[in-house]
Parts: sequence; structure tokens; C-alpha cells
Amino acid sequence: MQLSDLKTILTRLEESEENITEFDESWSQGRSAYGGIATAFAVTGMRKLLASPKPLRSLMVSFIAPVPPGEVKVDAQIQCNLRRPVVFAGHGSLRQSEGRPKSCSGQRL
Repeated sequence: MQLSDLKTILTRLEESEENITEFDESWSQGRSAYGGIATAFAVTGMRKLLASPKPLRSLMVSFIAPVPPGEVKVDAQIQCNLRRPVVFAGHGSLRQSEGRPKSCSGQRL
């Protein structure tokens, strides 16, 4: 696999049951991926949760930790609020958390 090919990187993520892909240093600035590819990972992971394709109408991204080159696992979740479902995606390894978001009872949206 040619790691610097964006289409290949995202296709591997789309087809992975474990939500895993990898990218090389050409997609990073120092110790972290460029924001655009990190966002593409999150959007790809979120779209996999949907039962049918839906348009992306708005997106807010916060980069809270570096995504270093190499293997990346995307963990996307759906959280329900009062009006609309909200989807979160994270990269990297899991860590302890004291709270859990309210789920949508495992529904696919």
C-alpha cells in the first residue's frame, strides 16, 4: 500500500471492521497529522455509523491531542441530545473516563 495516497488511506478505514488505517509522515507536521486528514478520519468513522448516507451540514473540530504518523484507530460514537444526535470521533488509544455519554440505545441513524 502506498501510504501517501489519500484515497487508499481513507478506503482502508472505510473497509476496516476495526476502524483502522495508517498514514506516513508526508501527512504530518512535526509530531501530528495535518488537521485536514485528521478530520477526514473522523468524518469517515462517523459516516460508518449511519444506516444510510446523510449530508454533512455542519462540522466543528477540536484538536486536543496529536495524531502521530502510523496506525490510527478511529472510535466514533453517537450521543443523543434534546433535538439531534451528535456524533463524536476520537483517534488513538482508549483511556479511563469517569462519565459515559447518553446513548441512543444502540440505534443506527
